[in-house]
Amino acid sequence: MIQSVFYLDKGKVKKAGMDDVAKIRKKPLWIDIIAPTKNDTNFLKKHFNFHRLALEDTIQSIQRSKIDDYGSFYFISMHAINYKNHRLTVQEIDFFLGKNFVITVHNDSMDCVDMVRKEIMENGVLQKGPDFLMYVMMDMVVDNLFPVMDSLHERLEKVENEVFKHPGKNTTNHLFNLRRNIVTIRKYISPQREVLNILTRGDAKYIHDFTIPYLRDIYDHIYRVGENIDLSRDAILSAFESYRSTIQQRTNEIMKMLTIISVIVLPMSLVAGIYGMNFEAMPELAWQYGYPFALITMFIIAVIMVAYFKKKEWL
Repeated sequence: MIQSVFYLDKGKVKKAGMDDVAKIRKKPLWIDIIAPTKNDTNFLKKHFNFHRLALEDTIQSIQRSKIDDYGSFYFISMHAINYKNHRLTVQEIDFFLGKNFVITVHNDSMDCVDMVRKEIMENGVLQKGPDFLMYVMMDMVVDNLFPVMDSLHERLEKVENEVFKHPGKNTTNHLFNLRRNIVTIRKYISPQREVLNILTRGDAKYIHDFTIPYLRDIYDHIYRVGENIDLSRDAILSAFESYRSTIQQRTNEIMKMLTIISVIVLPMSLVAGIYGMNFEAMPELAWQYGYPFALITMFIIAVIMVAYFKKKEWL
């Protein structure tokens, strides 16, 4: 569904409808389409003669950001990433960029598009060219990665504290979830760096010299995000190693304690076993102090062994 149509007329941004596109086709314009349908792709084919493959890409979800040069226009796919309630969501936004137009296509409502649509009459974005309007939305998509990474870092710090203080069954689930999120972000971020690299080389059509420094700034931001992703990935791997070491240490402590208890009980069991054989020739069986004597002997053995273990610092 075509959400909005804006065009530039005598330096002023004006709003238009679908029926006006044929009249304003040669003017600088921006068309926003949400949840595209077959009618929308037919509309774009009719008025802009877009390639069939590019139109198909707007209907189907693309897992990798890319830029395709179709001669008379660029088709650019980007992905916005959001993180809320420990859940990562990805939204795709596609751009058709030509000499005097930019067309955005996305399946869901997006903050970057809504903000530009709300302020386009006042902020003068379209006056600077369709390529600059595209830059503004790309900049919002990339800048949103910083709070996403900050949230993941805060979550990682909590899990790291959990690893050292109270590691449990859920600790590995938290670490696996963090690693999955980091891998997902990396999967979408790496191709976007390639897209921005192409747009900032200076030979990209429909990108004015005025816009190139701004796009390079986005490239720097996404490069920093990539470095943060690498650091986070290393931190998660380190947390996994620490978790395994902590669990192994706790297991060793438990096994050590069980072994010490077994060693203490073993001679006591030996004494009890000897006097439990009930042979008639055993002199202590008829002794009235035999039972307390056996108990005291076992107690003394236990005290001696505990003292010995403490001296060796095994306890």
